[in-house]
Amino acid sequence: ILFDRFSLQNANMVVFATSGAGKSFAVKLEVLRSLMMGTDIIIIDPEGRYFNANAAACRLTGYSWEELTQMRVGDLTVPSERGPAAERFNQLRGAGRIQGDRIVRRKDGSRVTIEVHAVALGDGTYQAILRDVSARVAAQQELQRSLDAYGTLVDLCHAAVISAGPDGLIRSWNPGAEKLFGYLAAEAIGMPLTRLMSE
Repeated sequence: ILFDRFSLQNANMVVFATSGAGKSFAVKLEVLRSLMMGTDIIIIDPEGRYFNANAAACRLTGYSWEELTQMRVGDLTVPSERGPAAERFNQLRGAGRIQGDRIVRRKDGSRVTIEVHAVALGDGTYQAILRDVSARVAAQQELQRSLDAYGTLVDLCHAAVISAGPDGLIRSWNPGAEKLFGYLAAEAIGMPLTRLMSE
């Protein structure tokens, strides 16, 4: 009986077979398939044209397969990234692999930040695996805003505010700590916290 177990709500499986029947190969193939389900993949030809794309890449970009395969490297990027996109493709040609975050323009004009891992396949084509990292980028930006706000609050605080890492070394030192202990931040950061306890 052949059926697509990935179409089921629960895609778990159990493999029963005799020794030498190919269980290991079958399981590895299933693991690879499960890893690839929902992964956005574009194949690029040696001239930088999108040669092929899977359904997940089409969903990510909003373009149909027919539309994507008429495009070239850089066509999905925002205008300010077009020059760097060509440079990165040349790096891919030379090194055989690149990775990094890119901003992609979808068909509807919206932008999405993706992580790209591209490798040479050995036949002159390149495989680019794309992953939407917009949520991660937004969380990093929010964290940076929070850290900036915290830093401003600590700097304005009249009380001594000191933080140390798990290693016991001082990592932050505000003006209140400078006044209380007499060390400038540049002198105190990296100092063992225990040194202050003896003063």
